Amino acid sequence: MAAFQVVAAPSRIVESGIALSIMYIALENMFFPKLDRRWIVTFFFGLVHGFGFASALAEVHLAGNLLTTALLSFNLAVEAGQVCIVALLLPGLLYLERLRRRLHLLVVRGLSAAIFTLGAYWFCQRVAGG
Repeated sequence: MAAFQVVAAPSRIVESGIALSIMYIALENMFFPKLDRRWIVTFFFGLVHGFGFASALAEVHLAGNLLTTALLSFNLAVEAGQVCIVALLLPGLLYLERLRRRLHLLVVRGLSAAIFTLGAYWFCQRVAGG
């Protein structure tokens, strides 16, 4: 709906929201071992990320049919990319899980801290107007 300009949000707010969503998930990874409701958070953050893509797509000024094709292609590419990343990382993460739970938590928390830091940097840039 955002790509077809049915709904709109200022890009500064959307991009700040995307950065906040990245920071939140990183914090959740670090401090909450049980993630039974992550699907709810993921759904709403997906909407925010969709607004971000829609604003980038609007700058290209595609006609209706091309816009639909671009949306479909983008979504398929994102899903394919996610499957590839999971396929590459999952064997190592499963091995790490089997080694020791403590080592696994250390790696997850360390990587999450790095992701949080990058998200915080991006958030500060967006809030400052950069």
